[in-house]
Amino acid sequence: MEQLDVRKDSAESNQKTMGRRQVLKAITATSGAVIASQVLPSTWTKPLIESGILPAHAATSATNTPQPGVTATNTPQPTNTPKPGDPPLGGKFAVMGTEGDGNKIIVFPNADQGLPNPVQKIVPGLPSNVRPHAVAYFGAAGGLISDAGKSRVHIVDLASCTLQGTISTSAVGYNGWGTIAVPAGSRYALASGDSSQLVVIEAPFNTNSNVRTVSLPGKIITYQTQAIVFNSAGRAFVYHPNGISVLDAPYNSIAFTIPVNFNSKSGAIAISPDGNTLLTTDFASGVRIFKAPFSENSTPETLTIAAAIAGATVSNVEPVESSSSTTNGASPASIGAQEVWGLDGINITSDGKKAMVCTNTYPHVFVISAPFSASSTVEEIPLPAGLKVGFEDIGISADGELAIVTGQSNSDYVGKEPAIFIQAPFTANGAKVFKVDIDNGKGRGDGAVRFQPLGT
Repeated sequence: MEQLDVRKDSAESNQKTMGRRQVLKAITATSGAVIASQVLPSTWTKPLIESGILPAHAATSATNTPQPGVTATNTPQPTNTPKPGDPPLGGKFAVMGTEGDGNKIIVFPNADQGLPNPVQKIVPGLPSNVRPHAVAYFGAAGGLISDAGKSRVHIVDLASCTLQGTISTSAVGYNGWGTIAVPAGSRYALASGDSSQLVVIEAPFNTNSNVRTVSLPGKIITYQTQAIVFNSAGRAFVYHPNGISVLDAPYNSIAFTIPVNFNSKSGAIAISPDGNTLLTTDFASGVRIFKAPFSENSTPETLTIAAAIAGATVSNVEPVESSSSTTNGASPASIGAQEVWGLDGINITSDGKKAMVCTNTYPHVFVISAPFSASSTVEEIPLPAGLKVGFEDIGISADGELAIVTGQSNSDYVGKEPAIFIQAPFTANGAKVFKVDIDNGKGRGDGAVRFQPLGT
């Protein structure tokens, strides 16, 4: 098996923007241990592929700290009425951040057309040192894109690909890493990364937006772009290493925390359309499944996807902190152990029938069929050859017909990897899979991808 170059996450400084992700993720592995083969679930189905042929393809209290000199106020709900030229709500219109590779904000006006070469538009006018990481939609065509390590969030009109302004978050300590998410109605944006503070940005989103914080009982790590989800009522579920904290609008305090210890890992979370099921990952081989009603006493069941770590029998090369003067403040060193990371980004289709989950070291994408339980049927989507590393983030279109898998690419290490576009049906034998070069081969980067929702 080809040896992979991987990276370390730096959670200590906003300024360390390279070589920062992987050591934190490697906590999941047992040092010096060889990953043994595991027994697949009884319902596991593995596709048959002819050689050389692939598809085309607690209750806990919280501190609400207003931004100095600003008093939090309720704001009118922004309109979702499209303007002339706006994409249709819920269309295959997507935005991607390519932090670590091209460092661009990429807009796909029609992500399903012309594959494997869909139209890509680059948002101009961004600062020269920009690092677009997490992304979120608001209104009919508004985008909020976090700027990793720069303590700011860019406001973009995605229909016209124009920068509308920038929200400074330095006063509240949000450095631009991690996750940013907006509930239906677009009255608030929640963001967190490299911090145990949840940042609440109040609409209207502009350079004068009110920004405040709520303390979390755990720290969302820098790399995690899928740590916050909402149900249809706007209830937020914020996933961190100490559990899932639940907040209701206007997001002044935590209602309760589901106290599950994830051993300092900051995994991804997805929510079913009816709001009754939460799926989480933590870089191992299992998906944890939480069912409503949710409370501080909720406990999950686990669906094991053993193939997520199958075949990992080589020692990886880890970047480690170094005092030597290098371009990214790190130098590679073999850790001498068979360290493996597993499941990361996860998302659920709008009809609630399928969940997609990816691995973050080796390139795998799995599909879980509802009803979600410890015995759910799991299929692996065959991917094109030549991929060098796994993924971190999955976006699925509002109609459930297209998925984009991205993240975990960085030009200092592996870098310049394509994104993976998957057309429904999301089954091993039915999916059409495409490698899509991003930004003329500059790579998909470490960022997130989101499709325009039906009702932001």
